[in-house]
Amino acid sequence: MRILFVIGSCLRVNTSANLCHIAYIKGCIDNGYEVNVVSVGEKGYIIDGSISLPKTKRWITFEAPTFRNAIKAITSSSVLPLNNKGKGLKNILKEKILGFYGIYGRSASIWIKRAKKFKDTKEYDYVISLATPYVSHHLANLLIKSGNIKCKSWIQIWEDPWNADLYNREKDKRKLNEEKHLLKAADKIIYVSPLTLEYQKRYFSESSVKMSWHTLPYYYKKEQKVRKNNSEKIFGYYGDYYSFSRNLQPFYCAAIEIDARVNIYGNSDYSLKQVGNICIKPRVSLRELEEVEGITDVFVFLCNLGGGQIPGKLYQYSATDREILFILDGTEYEKKIIKNYFSKFNRYFFCENDVDSIKESMIKICRGKIQEVSNKCIEAFSPENTIRNILNQSSNLEL
Repeated sequence: MRILFVIGSCLRVNTSANLCHIAYIKGCIDNGYEVNVVSVGEKGYIIDGSISLPKTKRWITFEAPTFRNAIKAITSSSVLPLNNKGKGLKNILKEKILGFYGIYGRSASIWIKRAKKFKDTKEYDYVISLATPYVSHHLANLLIKSGNIKCKSWIQIWEDPWNADLYNREKDKRKLNEEKHLLKAADKIIYVSPLTLEYQKRYFSESSVKMSWHTLPYYYKKEQKVRKNNSEKIFGYYGDYYSFSRNLQPFYCAAIEIDARVNIYGNSDYSLKQVGNICIKPRVSLRELEEVEGITDVFVFLCNLGGGQIPGKLYQYSATDREILFILDGTEYEKKIIKNYFSKFNRYFFCENDVDSIKESMIKICRGKIQEVSNKCIEAFSPENTIRNILNQSSNLEL
């Protein structure tokens, strides 16, 4: 089987989306498929040297100008209005970049002009475009429509759809129209949450018959021996926690109240302070993250505030032998659907996102009162199984 991945990002930049994309590619290679990749080159990006890329048949990169260069180009021109009272520079720049280069922005638009020249005369069984970023789908569409590539089926995997992305808080009609246009062009559309699938089917009903969902693959499998002679367990939350997407404060307060040993690593607009046994750091390299995960007894997973998207960290934690505290959030309906599905794995210790519920759960975990949970890697989330299921999937996963 021959597969082409189209990815509008530099995969050695340390983001959860990039690690997930690498896992998809690895899944195809593990299944014995021939894999080619079109992606953004490394020039101008801050590369995490601890991120390794799979060895594919061909890996074709096209350079894109960095955001810093885009800002420099805009600010050095005469496009900025003289009077923008009440608007921050960031918002002004955003408006100008979108105005001149469309909904994908300057950097992506220039990358598209370069990458759309890619050609391959041999037909692919599947073209798989991965978003975020959304420009991945746009490029795949251009390559297929122009005849530069031929394929039997085009699969779009939407990790964070424009319509449901918490990081895209402003509903832009242009973006929603573009999303609708891209969905119509696909042969198959995959979402990574049953709730996202439900909402997208409702919003884009004309493309609903092509839609399904599947869990994400984990990036690496880590089954280590439990730390010996540990008098108290170390809890770890490793991921971003911006106020508009996730509310980490109840966990933080619960940890303070019971004086738990906690590591919190991730970018945020919260101003959480290091108190007692709580260590707080911004996002770190993958190598440093692996080190701190190695001494962590309990991984803390936090659901989004709403929308039903499932942060990818859950699948990485599920590839370990460590305990997982699963903090539910969102509407009552969203919490019910998510808990019903993940409960069947007998892998997670669930609680609500309030101080008392979290505190009670942490105490139980520390006292070893969670014998019903099996702390083993969930092989269903492996890259190999994930890709095989996506390519062979004829119906949605059972809830």
